[in-house]
Amino acid sequence: PSTRTRISFYTAMSSMGGTFDHFIPEVSSMKKGESIENTVKTLQNYCDILVIRHFELGIVEKLASLVTVPVINAGDGINEHPTQALLDLFTIFKHMNK
Repeated sequence: PSTRTRISFYTAMSSMGGTFDHFIPEVSSMKKGESIENTVKTLQNYCDILVIRHFELGIVEKLASLVTVPVINAGDGINEHPTQALLDLFTIFKHMNK
């Protein structure tokens, strides 16, 4: 769970004219035992891009190899949050260059 990550991706997608749907595993077929692999294969049919944040190390790369839509790693396991660094740099640049 990360408010900053969720809101930053929501804001970015909205500012580019896109829409955002926050997937909640606890109220999905995953609660009934569907695998995360099958879930992302289903979700790709409804999305132009998937932004995935998951606690399991390496899962985002694995899931990205299963789908045909682009996948953004919003953090997995102890891996660095690759997009957060870009957001932080953008924020610093924006506020330091006024």
